[in-house]
Amino acid sequence: MPNPKFNPPLTEEQEEMMRTVIRLFEYRSGNLGRPAFCADEHLEYLFELRDSGVTNMFAAAPYLERKFDISHEEATEILCYWMKFVEDRNSNKP
Repeated sequence: MPNPKFNPPLTEEQEEMMRTVIRLFEYRSGNLGRPAFCADEHLEYLFELRDSGVTNMFAAAPYLERKFDISHEEATEILCYWMKFVEDRNSNKP
């Protein structure tokens, strides 16, 4: 049985980050394309959010939910797509 002193329970924000990381790994391992509900304005907003420094981008899904009145699942899909998009774009730089 795990010792709670060395393995404290995760906060809600930490759990959300873990779900986002897992979904991002799913995107990286497959050829999942852009979600049909992902608009350019979602991606632009994520770039603005990143540049503002308001949040760690692994915790950005709730910001998308509130800004665009979308479900948590949609926000997570858009965020993971954006992260993969940024990673691909940065890996193609000379």
